[in-house]
Amino acid sequence: MLGLPQSTEVKKRSQRRSSLRLSGLNLYAVWENNVSSIGQFSVEEDKTLSEQIKVDEERAKIERQIAALKRLMNATKQPRRKRELFIELKRLKGGLNG
Repeated sequence: MLGLPQSTEVKKRSQRRSSLRLSGLNLYAVWENNVSSIGQFSVEEDKTLSEQIKVDEERAKIERQIAALKRLMNATKQPRRKRELFIELKRLKGGLNG
């Protein structure tokens, strides 16, 4: 190192580390809590962790499709095509909320 005092090196290393709280009654619960805190989502009561991850991925995919449809709808000049895009957009939003 650059000749820094030992205490300064330790402080810098400890500031860079992030910590995870270990909470849960068993290792599976601890694992779920850590994954959900890192992924910044919560697991619904009736779903497992893997099911919730799949649901979140589907939701993200639909949100990307909605954004793409909005861009395409704004760029489209033909009224009939705009109407078709609007109907598809409405269907995707309904599936996202429902």
